[in-house]
Amino acid sequence: MMDAFAVIKETVSLTEMAQRHGVVLKSASSNRHVGCCPFHNEKSPSFTIYPDSGYHCFGCGESGDVIDFVAKMQGLSPMDAARQIDADYGLGLFGNKLSKEEKAAFARQAEQRKHDRELGRLLPSGSGGTT
Repeated sequence: MMDAFAVIKETVSLTEMAQRHGVVLKSASSNRHVGCCPFHNEKSPSFTIYPDSGYHCFGCGESGDVIDFVAKMQGLSPMDAARQIDADYGLGLFGNKLSKEEKAAFARQAEQRKHDRELGRLLPSGSGGTT
């Protein structure tokens, strides 16, 4: 079995997580979203999310993955951020008990996100594919 951090990174969408934390994102291409950085004050978007690899702000230099993002946004350690994500998404990685149906639903959602990301890489730029 993969470790909890790997499962979270594969299962939880960084784009969705940033939006849940109030970051307004626009699709810059099929594999990139941009918005104003939540970690410093700016008027022009320099915060970029690459769904397959993480985020980077070209203004302040902040970068990381979905766990780093939650840790920074909520002032948590990476382990506490992983536990928070686990609880929020009901992944059951840290002792939270899920039913077989819930586990299957999360597995289907993760597979769909993976499929969507792969499809986004195959679509030509500007074709409307988002990840």
